[in-house]
Amino acid sequence: MAAVSQFSSRPNNVLANPPTIHSSAHKTRTRKFEVRCNFQNDETAPGNKLDRRNLLVGMGGIYGAANLVSANSPALATPVSAPDLTKCTRGTNLNTQQPLDVNCCPRCLRKSLITNCPLSKRCVFAPRRIWPEKEYIGKYEKAVELMKALPDDDPRTDLRYDGKDAADQSRIIQNNLVEMYGEMVRNVSQLEDFYGVKYDADTNSSAGAGAVERGSHTALHSHHANVDRLWSLFRGLRGSKPKDFPDSDWLDSNFLFYDENAQLVRVRVADTLENEKMGYTFQKVDLPWLRFRPIARVRKSKAAATSNAPKATETNFPVKLDKVVKVLVDRPKKSRSKKDKENEEELLVIEGIEVDSAKFVRFEVYVNDEDDKPSELIDKAEYAGCYSQVPHKNSTKVKSKIRLGLTELLEDLDVEDDDQILVSLVPKAGGEDITIGGIKIIYSA
Repeated sequence: MAAVSQFSSRPNNVLANPPTIHSSAHKTRTRKFEVRCNFQNDETAPGNKLDRRNLLVGMGGIYGAANLVSANSPALATPVSAPDLTKCTRGTNLNTQQPLDVNCCPRCLRKSLITNCPLSKRCVFAPRRIWPEKEYIGKYEKAVELMKALPDDDPRTDLRYDGKDAADQSRIIQNNLVEMYGEMVRNVSQLEDFYGVKYDADTNSSAGAGAVERGSHTALHSHHANVDRLWSLFRGLRGSKPKDFPDSDWLDSNFLFYDENAQLVRVRVADTLENEKMGYTFQKVDLPWLRFRPIARVRKSKAAATSNAPKATETNFPVKLDKVVKVLVDRPKKSRSKKDKENEEELLVIEGIEVDSAKFVRFEVYVNDEDDKPSELIDKAEYAGCYSQVPHKNSTKVKSKIRLGLTELLEDLDVEDDDQILVSLVPKAGGEDITIGGIKIIYSA
C-alpha cells in the first residue's frame, strides 16, 4: 500500500483517446511526465471499459508515473510529478511497450487552471462511521441479501481467500483475526512493510507491496475507505515511532485529481498523510485482532534440526512454486537481547517473486512447520505471512519481494537460539505461475 488510496470512479465527459505517455528527465530534480492530448468526446470508442490501474497510469495516480519509467532511463531518485495534461495522444506503457486499453485524457486544460489542493484549509470535520446510520440500514440489508444470493463459488469474507471456499468454515473468523494481527502488528515494525516500497520516479510499481495490499485487500478487495482507515489505525499504533518516510522524493510526489467543484487540483503525498488535516476521522471501535497474537503449535520445535530440506544458499534458485518448497535459512544473528530487538527487526525476505500480472496467485509462508498440511496452521504462530495478487487485464511478468517479521514469531516458537529456521512456501492458487528468486534473513534498523 503506497502513498495515496486508489480510486476507481470515472469522471463524466473527461476521458478521450488513450494517451501516449512520455517520460523526460529535466535538469531539475523533478521528473515530468507528459500526456499528449487529442480529445474526442466519444463514449462509444473502444477502450471505454476501464481498468482503474490503467486510468491512474494516465492521470498520474498512485499507479501512474512511477510505473512508466523506461528500463533504459538513468537512475534518478526524484519525486513522481503529475503529468502535463495539456498534451495527450494514444497511450503506451513504457515498461512493456504495449498500447494501453484505456481512455484517460481530460479536457485540454491550461496549466494555469491547476491549483494546489488547500487541504489544510478544510473546515468541515466529521467522523467516518463504522456502522451505517439508521437511514442506511435498509440499503445495507439489501446489500447483504444480494450477497447471499451469489453462487456458492463466489468469494466471501475469508481473508486468506485462494479461489475456493475454506474447507473448515468454523475457522474463518479465527484465521481472519490472525491475518489482521500479522498485517497490522506482527509483520510491520518497519514502515516499508506496511506501506510497501516507497514510490519515486525511479521505482517500479511492483517492487514490493505492503502487508494489507498483498493480503486481506487482495483476498476481499475491501473498500478503499477501509484501507484508508487501516492506514490511520497503523499510524496510531506506532506511538512515538516514525509514521512516514522522511524522504522528500516521496513526500513531494504529486498527483492530479478533480475536487468536488470539478476543479483540477494537485495533491502532494505530504498533504495526504493525516486524515484529520483533510477534515475527517474514523469512529473508534473495538479491535479484536489487536489481542490475537497467535500461539505456537509446537514450541522449541526441532523441525529445522531434523529436516532434510536443502539450505537456501545451496538451492538452485529460481524455483517454480508448483509444489510446497522447503528450505533451511541461516540466521546471521541469534540469541539477540531485548535492546538488539528494539534496534533491529529480523526479517525473512522472499525475493525475486515473478508472476503473471493477469493471474490470481497466492502462497503462504510457514516457519518450523512440523505438519504435512501447513495450510491448516494459519491461526498458529508458525504462520509467517502471505503473498497474493489481484489479476489485471494486461498480462506481463512482474517481479517483487516480500519481507516478513521474525522477531516476535521466533519468540513465540521459542527458537531464538537456533542457527537456522525451516521455511515452507505453500502454493494456494496459481503456483505454477509463481517463481521464487531467493530466500534470506536480513536485519533492518
